[in-house]
Amino acid sequence: MNITSTIQNEVTELAGYSTFSSGIYDILFIEQLYNLSIPEWTNSYYPQPLRNLYLLETFISAAGTEDLQRLSTGPLLKEIIANTQAKVNGTLSPDRGLYIYSAHDSNVVDLLQGLDVFNGILVPYASAVMIELRNKSDEYFITVSNENSEYNKLLTWSFLQVSYKNSTETDPHLLQLPGCDALCPLDSFVELTKPIIPDDLTTECAEEVVAGQEYHFEIPAAGNLAPRLLLMKY
Repeated sequence: MNITSTIQNEVTELAGYSTFSSGIYDILFIEQLYNLSIPEWTNSYYPQPLRNLYLLETFISAAGTEDLQRLSTGPLLKEIIANTQAKVNGTLSPDRGLYIYSAHDSNVVDLLQGLDVFNGILVPYASAVMIELRNKSDEYFITVSNENSEYNKLLTWSFLQVSYKNSTETDPHLLQLPGCDALCPLDSFVELTKPIIPDDLTTECAEEVVAGQEYHFEIPAAGNLAPRLLLMKY
């Protein structure tokens, strides 16, 4: 029996559960948050290693592979990209300047994993991910673009900026997607996220899991911030 199984069995017995649930971490966290007493036996398991088990089982494993990201994160990103491109070329209807998506912490982790910027920290309450469309009239970017149509010129000048806000006391934390600058050109953002955008969600959801296939999940090195509410700003 490995260490993880041993911990799961011990916690299950001590908590009086019939089967292990990593969600017990969240229960203990809330009780501690509101200054309630938690059982003495939890000292050997809380916050660690229960925190990592909760993070891995509830969040990371849900979108830890490209296939899973296509099903969990892909539909949201597909909508965000479509709305952004429509805003750029003047066809967004109704013409809005802001989209707000309410989300569970699991949805936020899915999004961050899909963008490859998740920092391995559980999502705090009342946090936010902000994706902003910005224009930048920079001759260099116009020069390197070989596109001639007015629409593609607009794409050349359009950028997406992704940031976190997980505290009312600090400014949003600017993120940088791997393979792009913090101020990411829209066409680059589209290209980087293309592998996790589903073509036909219904068909892809119906595909069978390959028997015996192994998947590797790991918790990213912890950073400082993680969001909860999804925002799309134009």
